[in-house]
Amino acid sequence: MMPPPVYYCQSFIVPEAVCVGAGYSNGAQGPLGLLQPQLMSEQEKSDRSLLLSRTCWDFQCPGGCMRLGCKWIHCQLDEWQMGWLRFQRFVFGGQLSTFDDLRSLADVVQTVFHEEARVEAEAPTAAGPSHQVAALTTLKGLGYPFEVPPLPPASSGSSDASGSGTIGGHCRGFLLASVRALAAEALPGAEVFPVGSFAWGVDTDGSDLDVVVLPPAQPNFTPQADSSGQAVLDSFVATLQRLQADGSAPQCLQTAEWALYGQTTVPVLTLRVEVYGQLMGIDICAYSQLGSVRDAILFRHALAVTPELCTVLQTMKRWLRHRAVPSCREGGFPQVFWMRLAARSYQQTLSSGPPKVQLPSADGCIAEKEAPASTEDDDKATEATEEDEKENEVRQHLRGLCARWSLALPAWGEPLNLHGEDPCGAAKRLATGVYGATALLCMRELRSLAAAPRVEDLPPVSPHSHLVPAQAGYWAAFLLPKTDDAEVPKALLTQRPETSKVVAAWVGHAAGDPESVRHSVFVKDGLGCNSMLEPAGCPSARADPRLALEHRYVSRRDTDWVLWATVANEASVDNENSVPSMAPSAAAGRHLALAPPHFICMLEGDPASSPEAQATLQRLHALHAELPVATSLPPAYPLHRYSKRLLLRMHPKNGTKEHYAADSPNTAAKWGLQKR
Repeated sequence: MMPPPVYYCQSFIVPEAVCVGAGYSNGAQGPLGLLQPQLMSEQEKSDRSLLLSRTCWDFQCPGGCMRLGCKWIHCQLDEWQMGWLRFQRFVFGGQLSTFDDLRSLADVVQTVFHEEARVEAEAPTAAGPSHQVAALTTLKGLGYPFEVPPLPPASSGSSDASGSGTIGGHCRGFLLASVRALAAEALPGAEVFPVGSFAWGVDTDGSDLDVVVLPPAQPNFTPQADSSGQAVLDSFVATLQRLQADGSAPQCLQTAEWALYGQTTVPVLTLRVEVYGQLMGIDICAYSQLGSVRDAILFRHALAVTPELCTVLQTMKRWLRHRAVPSCREGGFPQVFWMRLAARSYQQTLSSGPPKVQLPSADGCIAEKEAPASTEDDDKATEATEEDEKENEVRQHLRGLCARWSLALPAWGEPLNLHGEDPCGAAKRLATGVYGATALLCMRELRSLAAAPRVEDLPPVSPHSHLVPAQAGYWAAFLLPKTDDAEVPKALLTQRPETSKVVAAWVGHAAGDPESVRHSVFVKDGLGCNSMLEPAGCPSARADPRLALEHRYVSRRDTDWVLWATVANEASVDNENSVPSMAPSAAAGRHLALAPPHFICMLEGDPASSPEAQATLQRLHALHAELPVATSLPPAYPLHRYSKRLLLRMHPKNGTKEHYAADSPNTAAKWGLQKR
């Protein structure tokens, strides 16, 4: 018979339960080896906040706590205490199933934070209840249904850290009102809430507006049990088309162009609009977005605790866009990955003190040095305002962080939890699915960010160089796994654990499902440079001089797209002192069927005849050869891994692959698609 847990304190009053929990955690042993309570002082007994910080959550659940010798307090809680624990579990524990929807979350927020006396007396000080109120108050100003008491005048300024002070921030607030007006026409009673960087308070010029739609709660709204939100977005599209035809669409939406992406896990309606001469995008989705709401609360709480973190995150967003680092839409790391990485690193630096900053030298090598002062002359530094000095400090700090990240990015499963947040699953899965090729490109761009005193003074990187083109006929760098034992001597495995290699290849053919091809345009320069706009728009919209050429590309994570590539003759491009040959280096290379996860970046041409391409390839080789990089780099995407869908598509009986006149009948076997 399984013995019950040591303590069941259903009948204990709060001070007695606190006493039991405190004595249990102190580890006193009883005569049978069981932990026994110790005596506490009167001051400890009166500290009711100990109860909420030591209560066993499993005991409060219907199934109860089944742990033997549980170290947490087992006692019954009242409605307010349960509400507090549920809110903390949702925000800082990442337990999204705690609430069914946003309305139930709002009810608990009202129950908890309207009891100001209990919040002050019982809420653990380490939880920062005042900062939680500041975060909820700011989101209430954006339309969230969080009823919280007003902040005192002295602390209200802590909630003003937001990117809405920028020109784009005011435009996004204006667009939010227009989307709500559209929702009122499409689904009367529906609610629209912002998420993403605008809700976090770290949006910059060029950021889009992300919103979620909660359909009306009336019983007459039955979208045929479509829990994905497709019916809601269809209603939005139909209403927008009707209002545009009548000339009565909400302001800035009359000329909006739209695209509905219904094949994704969460259907998204994307709008392209122009507000006060600035081009912007709006992403609308419905249902199952409590994770985005939690991120908004979490980041607003972090900004309330550390207001200067807003400048850090905004600067990081601008730098990543300036270097055209692949976003989640392009198959790279999601935005929340970079924001969590920057916020977590900055919080750790504040808690441990200013460390030495490692900045790369002109040749790209990392050298440890003290954090440099501003690069401006002394007389200019004395005239600089306090805000400029703070910006310079943030800039130098970020350069040091970029130099550290260029040696090792978080691996799959490594938590990116913020201060006070548990290392939950949501903070561990952000890097999953990004293979070594994309990570190596990000490390190269981070090294470039760390080496530049002012990133904004450099010309922006063209997004075209980091996109996987849908059309064939280009040179590119790829990261391939070393599959042959001869390529990895056993004597070197313990010294240099390199299991992949960087190669240059000419992509002569490409094929895949037409649905995989993405059409986007990018802002060429000015505010929001390199920001993506989807949909690409009509021909007249694509001809806008503010935009770069339209790009047709596939995601770096797309494994149903095939790139038939001829790997370059490595002997002709590896030698730094060799004279470039005029003959194509791919003439004697081997043929492979590669996938977008192998893609690193575009090359300027044939490395055997183009000095620029050879320099790019050599830089990638040098970075990949560094021991910290080789050790921390995610695995390269395997060769000859094809999905069932792809193999059926390439089968001769189903043959939808385009065969060119020069192709022989055994083309599939030539490129590695033979039967396995």
